[in-house]
Amino acid sequence: ASWRGAPLDLTPRELRVLGALARRPGQVWTYQQLHEHAWDELYYAGPAAVQSVIKRLRAKLRATAGSSLQIIAARGVGFRLVAGPRSTAALSA
Repeated sequence: ASWRGAPLDLTPRELRVLGALARRPGQVWTYQQLHEHAWDELYYAGPAAVQSVIKRLRAKLRATAGSSLQIIAARGVGFRLVAGPRSTAALSA
C-alpha cells in the first residue's frame, strides 16, 4: 500500500482493515464489520483486537501521511477514514 507515492509498511491484517476503511471513506465501520473483514475467524470476541490494529495503523499513517489522512473513532461503534482538505491523492493498495 502507498499514500502519495510513499510506501506504507503494513501487516496483512492492517492492510485488510485499511482497505475496508478506504473502500468507503467517511462511512463508519463497526468493530464487528472490521473484524469480519480482517480476520478469517467467525468468532467475534470484542473490539480490543480491532482497536489494536487501528492504533498501529494510526501511527503508520501519521508517519507517512501527516494529518491529511486520519482514522476517526465513532465512540462505542467503530471507525471511519477521513481525508483532510489538502488530500488529493488516492490511497493505493
